[in-house]
Amino acid sequence: MTHAPSHRAETAQIEADIEHTREQLAATVDLLSARVSARTHQAALVAGVLAGVVVIGLVAARLWSRRR
Repeated sequence: MTHAPSHRAETAQIEADIEHTREQLAATVDLLSARVSARTHQAALVAGVLAGVVVIGLVAARLWSRRR
């Protein structure tokens, strides 16, 4: 059973479209992963800064209470 040239061309085009879609999805996943990673990094940085502020506040409060 031989396929007509137009059928082979159509199949090849569909396969190329599928491969292109896979590449786009992979690129989208990579981009979203990078964004999540950046957001996680930002959140960790903010949490670290806030923890530092809390520690400084606690130390300042303790020093203030000792002065009294």
